[in-house]
Amino acid sequence: FPVTIGSTLWLRGGDYGLATYTSRLVGTPSKWITIQGYPGETANIQFEIDTLSSDYTIFRDIKFTNHPSMTSRFQTVSWRPPSINLNGGHHKVIHCTFLNIGHPAVGAWNAILEMYGNIVVGAGSLVDTPPPYSQTNPWVRGSGIYTDNNTGSTVYITGNIFIHCFNTGINTSG
Repeated sequence: FPVTIGSTLWLRGGDYGLATYTSRLVGTPSKWITIQGYPGETANIQFEIDTLSSDYTIFRDIKFTNHPSMTSRFQTVSWRPPSINLNGGHHKVIHCTFLNIGHPAVGAWNAILEMYGNIVVGAGSLVDTPPPYSQTNPWVRGSGIYTDNNTGSTVYITGNIFIHCFNTGINTSG
């Protein structure tokens, strides 16, 4: 079904996973599109959302984890996917939970971001060093929020809780 400007896309309780979801939802400054967990149910996204061409979107009341095969910090698999990659546009992440996910929990590249009321636990990945790759010389990455805004985009982050991220709770540049 089509998602219209200003509407809410309700995610019913259950696990959504093992694929990268690409969002191309576009709202307006006065009518944002909301992706929200259904009241009283837990919508658990177990992989990555990539917001290519999205604008004026809100992610609210959603649990983000990785598939059970990728949740251990000490596993032999070296890469765990991030949760949300925000590529440009205007976005809000409100009252979400990020549990044992990759780096970063939320990444914002040249995006205008508001993020508040979220809990981030165990964000990070053990990534092989740049070539030549070596299992004996791993590179640890892990930020709850990572922003890289070369265009001077505004990032507003407040009232979030970060616990046991591999490196930092918040890492910004640009």
